[in-house]
This record gives sequence, structure tokens and C-alpha cells, in this order.
Amino acid sequence: MIIRKLKKEEYSQAIDLKINSFYEEVAGTAPNHMVKEDELNFILEWVISAEKYNDIRLVYGCFDNEKFMGFAGASIAEESDSNNGIELNYLFVKEEYRGKGISLKLLNKLLKEFLPKDFKELIVYNYNFYTSNQYYRKLGGKVKKQTSEMDGKLLIDIFSFDAKKLNEKLEKMIHDRY
Repeated sequence: MIIRKLKKEEYSQAIDLKINSFYEEVAGTAPNHMVKEDELNFILEWVISAEKYNDIRLVYGCFDNEKFMGFAGASIAEESDSNNGIELNYLFVKEEYRGKGISLKLLNKLLKEFLPKDFKELIVYNYNFYTSNQYYRKLGGKVKKQTSEMDGKLLIDIFSFDAKKLNEKLEKMIHDRY
């Protein structure tokens, strides 16, 4: 298993996974208005424009040989969310590879990139009804506030983690697993 930055031509697979994961998570409770081409253009521009906005924007993929298994991305959090934080923008693992520690390793890789730059907090936006919401709770995330979309129909939990403690926990979980 290798975790590395995505190559430009691999972003298409990442967006397919993001869109499919949305369908899976919402299970018909909310409309999916994502258009692959728009999502692909957005993430590519998002990564390319990081320096322009004085940001750090990283996207890593997990591969078994060249088989794409999942991806994660993070950036500097908005000041309204954290004075010294990282925002997890993406974390998706293909269904057939879940339960193998891939999300732990992806998160660990991102945190290892940001922690030496003295970031203290990880922020995660997650729909309240997503099954992945329990994942963030299990990792020790605390809901720092809530917001909503679609005229209040979709509740979003905004999780906060002590980045250093989370990274230590991830490393222990990865070590214990392997």
C-alpha cells in the first residue's frame, strides 16, 4: 500500500469516488447536484491556486500497486473555524477497501505534513446523518458547532480535534493494527 500525492490524471477517480460516496451516504435523503466535470475542475483549481491564496492544499491517494483505493485532502482552516487549524476537505475510501486502516493512514499522512508547520487543530465538516459521523466521534472528535444546508434540512456537525493528539492516536491505531 502506497500513499502519495495524486497525479493530475488520477483526480477523475477521486471525484468518481466522492460522488459515489455521497450517493451512498445520503441514501436518497438529499439530492445530489454534483456534476463530475464541475467537481473535477473545482478540485484541480483548488490545488493549483493554493499559493495564490497563501494556503496549503494537499491531496493524497492510497494505492495498492496502481489500484486506486481512496483519497484525502486538507488545507488551512478558515479563521472563523480555527485560529491555527487544518481543515479536512476530503476523506473517501472505496467500499471494498474499508476496514483496512486506509482512512487512518491517509489522515496520518496529512497530519504529518501539517504538524511541523505548527498547526494545532483539525476541523472536519460532516453531515450529521452520515455513517462517517460515527467515525469522527470514534476518533475523539468533539462537535464544536453545527450549521445546516438546504434550508435547515441537512444538519452539519463541525468537529474539532487536537491535531497532535489525533495524530498520536492514529499512529497507535495503525501500529496496533499492523
